[in-house]
Amino acid sequence: MIPGMYDGRNKTFSFASYEGHRRQQGIVDVSNVPSAAQRQGNFSGLAPIFDPLTTATVGGVATRTQFANNQIPANRISPQAQFFLQYIPLPNAPNNQYVSNPITSFNADQMTLRLDQEISPQHRFFARYSKHANEETRQDRWETLGSTRLQGPAFNVAMSLTSNFGSSLVHELRFSRMYGEYRSTAYFQGQGVNLVQQQAGVRGLEGIQDPNIASIPAFSISGYQGFSGNAGDGRPKWQDRGEYELIDSLTWIKGRHIMKFGGRMYHRNILFTDARSHNGSFNYTGVMTQRPVTSAGTGVSFADFMLGYPASVTRSNP
Repeated sequence: MIPGMYDGRNKTFSFASYEGHRRQQGIVDVSNVPSAAQRQGNFSGLAPIFDPLTTATVGGVATRTQFANNQIPANRISPQAQFFLQYIPLPNAPNNQYVSNPITSFNADQMTLRLDQEISPQHRFFARYSKHANEETRQDRWETLGSTRLQGPAFNVAMSLTSNFGSSLVHELRFSRMYGEYRSTAYFQGQGVNLVQQQAGVRGLEGIQDPNIASIPAFSISGYQGFSGNAGDGRPKWQDRGEYELIDSLTWIKGRHIMKFGGRMYHRNILFTDARSHNGSFNYTGVMTQRPVTSAGTGVSFADFMLGYPASVTRSNP
């Protein structure tokens, strides 16, 4: 912090300050992930899984054939599923759990400059400039996804002129300008077209996916930890907030009465943008490998994933 300085000759007071904060915080995260056998299509020991391609109607009743040994044949495993397996870690704890300690780093810096000037015995001027910048880097629970980053620079300018017109009239004119930003990134931001369309071979996004913000899709797998290129909250996100404000006021002291007059004008501009499920969201529930009629206790959501058959798919525009 820089102490204030007073110039008695010019009747000026100036002040400057700086504050900085640095913090790192880790949390223990436990997530359910598929076993090495399940990643090969072997679901022995789990609920029976049925082949959705064998669905037929016999005597008015829908039927399906169970996969032999509860194993998906290698030639039936979706190449898209095989590609996205690289982002799902193997268990490192009992009961097919993955334990990690992701770190969040936070840095904040704030600077303030202030000037007070007595222009004359009747007029006083004040000005202040403040700038604040923060930055956060957050590791995903899975190292395979890497980290996301957000930052939020902002500044504020305020000025005022206070004038005394005799002993009963005080006039004040104030102006302020505020502007702030919020920027956050997605995992693999800008790499989605190459990863999803060209390498994984997921079709249907051609021509409608913004290559500058494209990432990998979101995957929801019942009973297992899902993952998303959008970091779970629609990243990348942009937020711009700006405001101009002008206040003019006059205070008139008349005997036992104090009367105030004035007005306030402001212009506010706010722009929020987020990617939402721009890259697609795939939901796997186990419904595709269930027995059609008496489905209770059958079907495995990750088996649906390995076959490449989601229960639902959604997409929205940024």
